[in-house]
Amino acid sequence: MVRTVEKMFRRYGTRMCLQTRVGSEEFCGFLHFITSRSWQNSKRDVTPLGETPGGHYVVLMPVDVQATPGDEVEQCGKSFILRRVEFMYYRDKALYQWGLCVEKGGE
Repeated sequence: MVRTVEKMFRRYGTRMCLQTRVGSEEFCGFLHFITSRSWQNSKRDVTPLGETPGGHYVVLMPVDVQATPGDEVEQCGKSFILRRVEFMYYRDKALYQWGLCVEKGGE
């Protein structure tokens, strides 16, 4: 199962770049716009600059990508700030990770 998911990312994923405090890392993943307003309001995040809505985008990444909330994902000239990152498991093995993002410079 793990090899199948890894192959899916390599074959069908889009090239992205993760910008962290330490450096940058390229990977293949999937980025999808979320249109549901109820999903955006289900988890609110409050920063020193005020309340930010929940994720406008969901990103799927391979397990070996070292992503944490606050990092930036770049795809096709656009930047997205990760607000939440979690691993998805099959039995006791991590298959992939997903994150909620907001577009940098957006609302």
